[in-house]
Amino acid sequence: MSMNNRDLAEAMAKFDALKEQLEALKLKLHSYISKVQKYIVSSKSNSNARLSQISDEMKELQMAINKLKDTKDKLSTEINNEVTKRDTASLKAKEFALQIEDLVKKIDIMQADRKDLEEEIDRYMNEIKKKKEFISNHSNVIDDLILNNEQVLGLRIETGGADDLLSFVFWNVDPDDFNREVYFVMNPQTYQIVETNPTLEKREIDSIVDSFKKHKEVGYLWKDMRSALKKKLLG
Repeated sequence: MSMNNRDLAEAMAKFDALKEQLEALKLKLHSYISKVQKYIVSSKSNSNARLSQISDEMKELQMAINKLKDTKDKLSTEINNEVTKRDTASLKAKEFALQIEDLVKKIDIMQADRKDLEEEIDRYMNEIKKKKEFISNHSNVIDDLILNNEQVLGLRIETGGADDLLSFVFWNVDPDDFNREVYFVMNPQTYQIVETNPTLEKREIDSIVDSFKKHKEVGYLWKDMRSALKKKLLG
């Protein structure tokens, strides 16, 4: 069946409209990939909500691709019946098929990014779990030791900071000035001592921390650090 100029114009108009839809979808996909990249370095507190949003957007993109595939199939059938001899129509059909293939590849990349994001969330949740376990395992012991040793050691504990650091402040270390204080600051998640006053040698700090990691007795940690700080203070 031959095709008149009007039919050809309608077919070409459908191609142009379909191309516009594809370009809009490509822009939306590029925008979405940019959002995902920015999200990975953003606040982890929004991870679960963002993951749900990613899933919804992927479903929306997949529906759009399926719709375009259906439209492409219908249009290809119409073109094959009416303009099989027209090279321009054949070329556009091939270009459209390549664009669909490119979109499918990008969806695969997005799915891989989603997997990486899920693994990052799992690591973050494991860190939170370890922190909770540390607090749970040591809170009662610390409370008892504070009650039993605060006056004897001249010790107070301060908390705060972006990394939930703990500061252990000692007094009664200088026989000439009982109010003079020494202290050390510790990261309770990594057992890393990040600051001391007076300043101790790294080798001495590492030795005390290694012992603490073995016996896990915070009382001995206080004792060892107090002794080291006092020795450094008094010379």
